[in-house]
Amino acid sequence: MEALLGIVALLAIQWGVKIAIARTEKQNKQGWKSRVGNIFRLPLSLLIWVLGALYLIDVVGKPIGFSIAIKYLEPVRKTMVVGCITWIFYRWKHEVEQALLAQSAKKVDSTTIQMVGRLATVAVGVISGLIILQVFGVNIAPLLAFGSIGAASLGFAGKDVMANFCSGIMLHITRPFVIGDQIYLPEKELEGHIEEIGWFRTSIRDKEKRAVYLPNNFFSTMLLVNISRMTHRRFKQQLKIGFDDVSKVSQVADKMRMHLENTPEIDTKYPLHVYLKSFGEYACEIEIDAYSTLIDQELFNRFQHRILMELQAILQEMDIELAIPASLWKTAEARPAKITS
Repeated sequence: MEALLGIVALLAIQWGVKIAIARTEKQNKQGWKSRVGNIFRLPLSLLIWVLGALYLIDVVGKPIGFSIAIKYLEPVRKTMVVGCITWIFYRWKHEVEQALLAQSAKKVDSTTIQMVGRLATVAVGVISGLIILQVFGVNIAPLLAFGSIGAASLGFAGKDVMANFCSGIMLHITRPFVIGDQIYLPEKELEGHIEEIGWFRTSIRDKEKRAVYLPNNFFSTMLLVNISRMTHRRFKQQLKIGFDDVSKVSQVADKMRMHLENTPEIDTKYPLHVYLKSFGEYACEIEIDAYSTLIDQELFNRFQHRILMELQAILQEMDIELAIPASLWKTAEARPAKITS
């Protein structure tokens, strides 16, 4: 009779849990709260049935003298409760991470979310393990002391591993780059996009689409340029004009400067230089130095192509030709003409 009442109570609790979860999902249509069923349904159902099975073992085992198994029922119950809470936390953490990562990249940083999630996973797992050991009567004080000594020994023996691990944590905290950023390492002549920031190494996809793996400790000692965080791209060119047109240099420089000032992609808040730089061996050198607001490499290349063609049109309008070295003229004149039939 007592076992039958236990089974009825178990079914009632299971039904009540399903009703509560369904109501919560109905009231919350957005975010992780809308997936409360995925978080709680399976862990709570398993916990209820396991506790029910343990209750039946306790009820049925006492009359038949099943004392050996009954002695461990209480620690097993506590262990199941701790395990269920830990499991629910992991499932909740996963749903929260997915909800945050689905938002705009401007609102949340995926690297920070992953770092916090990993640290929370490790911390909760360690705490749950210590609680379970204590439930079964294991004194965790010597274990903690031994763990401290072992951690120090492990850190000394694997200093490179620990250095990479600590550098990985610092990369997540200081965030010199995040996943998706384009970086350049001058000392390695390596340029590519960040694909993953792990605990011990970082994955980069270079321009040849090859996967490059670097230890995290590398970034704490080497120079790094984050291309994705640039605010402007520099437009710098030198135009060479023959000495025959030196009298037109000032006029053409003013026209080019005015043209660039009226170009929307040029940021006039920064210095804009269009000046005669020097008299070279065979031409006058006009230097053009400005800053464009276009960050994307492809868009900047198109802009540079258009501006160069527009500057060439200004030169043609003033009947000015770009100068070439005299040696090239001599080579062209000495080249034999093609024979046509």
